[in-house]
Amino acid sequence: MSLFRRLSAVVAAVAVVTAVGCADPPAREWPREYVSDMSITTKVKTALVEDPRVKATEVNVETFYGTVRMSGFVNSGAAMDQAVQVVRDVKGVTGIKNDMRIR
Repeated sequence: MSLFRRLSAVVAAVAVVTAVGCADPPAREWPREYVSDMSITTKVKTALVEDPRVKATEVNVETFYGTVRMSGFVNSGAAMDQAVQVVRDVKGVTGIKNDMRIR
């Protein structure tokens, strides 16, 4: 193989690897899922604030494809159970991942 062909092959390989490596990860297929997740997160946070038994400032909320991840610290198991129940009652929530801890 001539030096020119080897060099061309290396340049082509680098170009392909660079193009593939710079592609966005397929985290979301459509913008509507992102908007939907934002809407669910807003509804969940509002519901937590409105519930007098839950200290909403202690609970962090993230939503991904309708599954709500709850994290943070709560004072008791009862407070944790109440927060989970509040989230479960929010329309659009398809699942809950409870990563909360009791202090």
